[in-house]
Amino acid sequence: MTDRLDQFASLFKSADKPVMVHDDIVVRKIIVVGDDSVGDIDAHLANVRRFLAFLERDNPAWQALAVTTTSAVSSIREVIRGVAPDLIVAHRDLGETSRRTERSLGVILDELLWDSPTPVVVLPDDNDGKAYVPERPARKVMLATDHLTGDNALVDYGARFTPADGTLLMAHIEDDAVFERYMQTIERIPDIESAVARERIRERLLETPQSYIASCIQVLRDAGLSIHVEEVVRFGHRVRDYDRLVDEHGIELLCLHTDWDDAPARLGMAYMIATRCRRLPLLFV
Repeated sequence: MTDRLDQFASLFKSADKPVMVHDDIVVRKIIVVGDDSVGDIDAHLANVRRFLAFLERDNPAWQALAVTTTSAVSSIREVIRGVAPDLIVAHRDLGETSRRTERSLGVILDELLWDSPTPVVVLPDDNDGKAYVPERPARKVMLATDHLTGDNALVDYGARFTPADGTLLMAHIEDDAVFERYMQTIERIPDIESAVARERIRERLLETPQSYIASCIQVLRDAGLSIHVEEVVRFGHRVRDYDRLVDEHGIELLCLHTDWDDAPARLGMAYMIATRCRRLPLLFV
């Protein structure tokens, strides 16, 4: 039986390991959407420009869009389509009559996130539940996804939103509950030595993202990006562990997915993280 497991492990390891392919992100048009909770919309836009000052490398055109509690989602979407931005900046509870909707980001923001292919920066709340713009660019950025390996787009955006000499944390949390469920099935097969299988599969599940992160570090270095890349690859509970990593590493910007067609479960995880991290700027890709 050991020989059979060795053959299985050898076949597993011989599979092509994903290597990052870098695409330089260019942001030429940015639209900043805000309601009356941000105060003067032009002053709010100036604050956002300060927070995203590292994007000025691309010399983007900036535009502000003020919305109210009576603004229709369809009209907002029409304006955004007319601008065709490379980035949307909005805030939680956009256009909502009541602030701090704990289980949602707000109807308008939900529509902007799930209906638009454009990346969205979501600004955090302050202590009063109003939109808040950090005073300086985020210097510690983290990627949170249920499948980091091969996720070139998320890595590219994370790298683009990490200022020079800033830190990009690439995190991969392998779901231990899912692993245990599969192992319970494997342990019922008498021909498989379950203790060996458990060890080999655990090693492989962590080895793959570690190998991909190593390729990311090399590719980003070759591209001339002067950012620091750190990694966390381990087993755990994804939503809870990402929440902990934010505190442990002093994360100032969290990058998440919104691609429903790619992986509905991924979207659910991203939304749970987003509703928990109210005081943290988010970048939805």
